[in-house]
Amino acid sequence: MIIQLEGVDGAGKSYLATHLLNTWRDISPAHEALLVHTGPPGIWDDDDMSLADWRKYCFLRLKAVIDMVEAHDARRLLVMDRGSWGSPVYGQLFRPDVNEDGFGDLGKKYFTLLEKLIYAKGGITAHISPPLETVLVRTLGRAEGEDEFLDQQIGSREKQITDIYNGYYSFIHDNIDILDSYAGSGVFTSSKLISKLPGYEGFTADKTGITNG
Repeated sequence: MIIQLEGVDGAGKSYLATHLLNTWRDISPAHEALLVHTGPPGIWDDDDMSLADWRKYCFLRLKAVIDMVEAHDARRLLVMDRGSWGSPVYGQLFRPDVNEDGFGDLGKKYFTLLEKLIYAKGGITAHISPPLETVLVRTLGRAEGEDEFLDQQIGSREKQITDIYNGYYSFIHDNIDILDSYAGSGVFTSSKLISKLPGYEGFTADKTGITNG
C-alpha cells in the first residue's frame, strides 16, 4: 500500500505522515510502515546529460521508492512525503528549462507511468490543502534556511507559496483524467486516509482502539 502526500510547503504533510505511520503500526503487530521524503532531484545540467536521459533518471529515482512495496500488500504501507506531483507543479513555476510539456523534470510520459504504478500497488495520492491563510502563517513564520529550495527563488515568500498553492489546484483540474491515484484535496486525518486504501474501507481509529470495519 502507498499513500503519497502532496501539497504546498507548510500544508502539514510531514506532521500527517508521522501520524500515518503510528496509526498503521497500531492496527496490528504484523503491520509495517515506512516513511520516505522525496525532495527535488537536483538541477538538470545539459552538459551532463540530455533532457530525455534526465527525465528517465527522475523517473527511476521515484520508481525505486515505489518499488519498495509489493502490489497490494495489505500489511505494508509506504508513506511518501511528496512524490511525483511536485514535478509538474514546481516545474511550471521554477524550472522553465525542463518544463517543455507542463510536467517539469518528469515530463508527462514518466509522470503518467508513475501514477499507474502507484495505483497498481493499491496506492492513493492525497492533496493536503488547509486554507491558504493557514499555510502562509506557518511558512512565513519559519526561520531563514528552513526552506532551502524556496530560499533560492526570486520573489517574496508569500507570492511563492500562493503560486504553489494555486498551482496544485490548477494541475489537478487540468489533468484529472490521468490522476489515477487521486484521493481528494483538503485536510485529512490518518484514519481517514487509511480508509481510502483498498481493503480498508470503513476503517476508523477512535478512543476505544483501532478497528477495521
